[in-house]
Amino acid sequence: MPTKAATKEAKIIAVVNNKGGVAKTTSVLNIGAGLARRGKRVLLIDADGQANLTTCFGFPKDGKKSLYEVLCETKSIKDVMIKCTNGVSLVPGAESLNTVEAQAAAANWDMREFRLKHALEEIKDQYDYIFIDCPPAMDTRVTNALAVATEVYIPVIAEPLSLQGLDSIINRIDQIISKRVNSRLRITGVIITLFKPKVAIAKDCVMYLEEKFPNVVFHTRIRDTVTLKEATASDKDIFQYAPNKQGAWDYSALVDEILKREKIENEKESTHNG
Repeated sequence: MPTKAATKEAKIIAVVNNKGGVAKTTSVLNIGAGLARRGKRVLLIDADGQANLTTCFGFPKDGKKSLYEVLCETKSIKDVMIKCTNGVSLVPGAESLNTVEAQAAAANWDMREFRLKHALEEIKDQYDYIFIDCPPAMDTRVTNALAVATEVYIPVIAEPLSLQGLDSIINRIDQIISKRVNSRLRITGVIITLFKPKVAIAKDCVMYLEEKFPNVVFHTRIRDTVTLKEATASDKDIFQYAPNKQGAWDYSALVDEILKREKIENEKESTHNG
């Protein structure tokens, strides 16, 4: 992993969708891996009790060093981090994360929505990108992610049923901003996944998304391919598993688009400061 000193604050991106099965974890895994391959320092955080991101790296979902201990404040984030073979660092998830909501309520956790934010203070300047793989819910785990994130990415399938939960996500983000939990939070990326270019309704859904999220929907479409499923089943990212297949091409193009947006932002910031 590159060790150069950080020159600016890390982008902390919460990857959110209330629906399961939208390739959220697949996107976190492969965007993170793609950015690491381009020399970026990347940390992935598995906030889902299913711990699918964690098992994608071949680690068990019942580990004793996970985000659960961090949120319970029994371990620091440094204590649970793992350096992975593809160049990213991982804060594992665990099934115990499913109990966080009940524990927070029962023990009346103080400042419960800021526990991840406080934990990341000691290490966030060591990374260029931090991605948080959120569960398909709007509970304490997701609130913690939205409280610390600077941006939100929403993976979505271009089909009517997949679009139905978008308003609840937007409303939750608006609440986070209006209640001053995190006034900086913005939706900056909508990723169209499992895309079937020959299906007419998919094109209609893309048009809807582009109207609802102007200048936010990524141009790259992550096409529906079995290779992406095979890669995660093999405990590998798509670049390790099949670098010359469609899935790798799509995620590589998406990473290029993310970096292009970053370059434009940096140029605007430089012009403004100058």
